[in-house]
Amino acid sequence: MSRTLIPRERLADYGIPNSPSQLRRTEKNDPTFPKRFRPTAGRCFWVEEDVTTWVQKRLADKARRGVISNKPARGVTTPAIPSVRG
Repeated sequence: MSRTLIPRERLADYGIPNSPSQLRRTEKNDPTFPKRFRPTAGRCFWVEEDVTTWVQKRLADKARRGVISNKPARGVTTPAIPSVRG
């Protein structure tokens, strides 16, 4: 079974801050954060499945605590949805 690896630069696509200092802080403070894979000294990657699982668990936890709502953030406008009449 092959695994897709995500470089540090692409972690932001998953909503994870990707600065080296922020990553170190997250790894230190959150033991559930996925572990790095270092094929060489200068590069590090994360397994995509581990990252998506971690993000989904965090979102579910926030939703359970009521931190996430369906209301748009202040100052954010949503496009009008036209009504459909039948």
